Amino acid sequence: MNRLGLIAALVAAAPGATGAGAPLPASLCVTNASAQRYHFTVRTIDAAARVGRDLAPGQTLCLDHGGRGVVAAFETAASLEGCSRLVPAGGSETLILFGRFDRCAWGGADD
Repeated sequence: MNRLGLIAALVAAAPGATGAGAPLPASLCVTNASAQRYHFTVRTIDAAARVGRDLAPGQTLCLDHGGRGVVAAFETAASLEGCSRLVPAGGSETLILFGRFDRCAWGGADD
């Protein structure tokens, strides 16, 4: 397991990491493993469904959806530029380090 994968696994196993209980198997999720609070969104590929909120370090945001989707991180809810990542069906991504203009470090199940 590489370093990003290990960090993602540790964050996922941390108590309270999901905030509202364990994500459903058909959920798309994003976890904030950075040291700062950022605004996150999770949406379906066609943008028919979307959720967004600020996440403190260690918190997770999920969208109950059985297909592929996109997770994104922004400096604030008002920010236009951030970074995004495609997520497979039932997938979860972890933000390790935020960098504007798609320069974020992500960790996920496939990393």
